[in-house]
Amino acid sequence: MAELIDIYTDDGKFVGVSDRKVAHRFALRHKTVHCWLTRGNNIIFQKRSLNLNDNPGKLYTTASGHLAAGETVIEAFRRETAEEFGLEVAHPVWLYEGKWDGDFKCVDGTDFLDRVFWTCFYAEIDVSLDALKPQADELDGLVELDMNACLDLFAEKIDSIPAEGYLLDNGEFKLKEITVTREDFLCNPPDTLMSKFGKVIEWVLEHKA
Repeated sequence: MAELIDIYTDDGKFVGVSDRKVAHRFALRHKTVHCWLTRGNNIIFQKRSLNLNDNPGKLYTTASGHLAAGETVIEAFRRETAEEFGLEVAHPVWLYEGKWDGDFKCVDGTDFLDRVFWTCFYAEIDVSLDALKPQADELDGLVELDMNACLDLFAEKIDSIPAEGYLLDNGEFKLKEITVTREDFLCNPPDTLMSKFGKVIEWVLEHKA
């Protein structure tokens, strides 16, 4: 079944609705939401499923996705967090928004042409990592990282950081102590780790201060 999304001009004018796959084939501008979860001084990344066609196995935004046709960014945040780990978030905090263009090859060799307006939110949670319910067909798990250590890693002051993962193991999610390096993150040109994830962390830390 087609996943319908709203399409916009580069200056933000709504022009119609398209299938998501068509939008990425023909570089049609659309909207996405980035949903970050934090716990104290830690931030939670998702580990993408190894079965996905684009960027399998990489660490990425806690939850993210396209806005469905007619959906608002707040509605999309609530839907994505509920779908991906069974969490109800009533009042996410707006961080910032922007525009992003990027092209890359999927695992099967097809082109992925991404033209998006994105909005970034975060929410503080008070439950443990293993209390969440990752969506197994989309995620291989969740990884919790110290935010200041992430900034040092992205700035290349250190080469790795310890982390706690809630990761798929023989069909079940289990808590594991792991080590994370820069190569583990999803970051495609023209982004850098600092521009893609470091900026989010800096804004979250500033908001929490």
